[in-house]
Amino acid sequence: MSAPEHQSSEDDLLCRMRAFVVITSQPSDPQAEKVQFSGFIPVVSNFDYLLGVPREQDLPIHVTYPNPSLQPVVDTDEPRPSFLQGTCVRVFGYLHIDYDREGKPHLSLAATSVRPALEDPSITESVGEPCIDCLVGVVTGIPVDRPECRVYNLRVFAGHCSCSDCVRTCWKGMTHHCWYDVYCVAFKSARLVNSRWPQINDACAVIGFIVGLYKAGDSVGPLIELGAMNALPSPERREDSLLG
Repeated sequence: MSAPEHQSSEDDLLCRMRAFVVITSQPSDPQAEKVQFSGFIPVVSNFDYLLGVPREQDLPIHVTYPNPSLQPVVDTDEPRPSFLQGTCVRVFGYLHIDYDREGKPHLSLAATSVRPALEDPSITESVGEPCIDCLVGVVTGIPVDRPECRVYNLRVFAGHCSCSDCVRTCWKGMTHHCWYDVYCVAFKSARLVNSRWPQINDACAVIGFIVGLYKAGDSVGPLIELGAMNALPSPERREDSLLG
């Protein structure tokens, strides 16, 4: 499979993501340094029969972003956007996943950009997102390997913030580290039949689209329909950190 363009950097520890989000809770204190709100991402899957993923899902997500009222004004003639309950927005930032005691994943996004969106959230086929712009992790399992597709369990090493005023991931810096799991599905084709597919313990760079939640055994995580995935060179440094 072709690999996304990638350079080793601190961003290896993060998952960059774009998404269309419908806000379901009133954003938090407008005077706070960070604004927080809850919402959902409407997604459409083509894997309902193949992998048992519901065709349409609303994925809950928690978003934090820098307070726009505290940012420098670039154009005084342009009003600052106001994001209220029921507003549809496009967000860009860094994805993180937390798990509750039952092992259910909870998605959160440290957003660097939140912009109004004009799409009707009921027309999910036209959304074309959420898109994973870059994700780096280690293959820890291959729960599905069929003639038509293969599913990879990818463990992502992620930065997680423990700032006193934060409850989830943020842009202030990483004070400790943790991991979470995602699943990546790739269709097989005649063109790829002789290609080297990633194997267990390979460190991989990935781009693609989130198409719902997928369960393999006792583990649940986002399912990414792959646009590109390839093993990175010298994966040992990540294997020692993630799998040791």
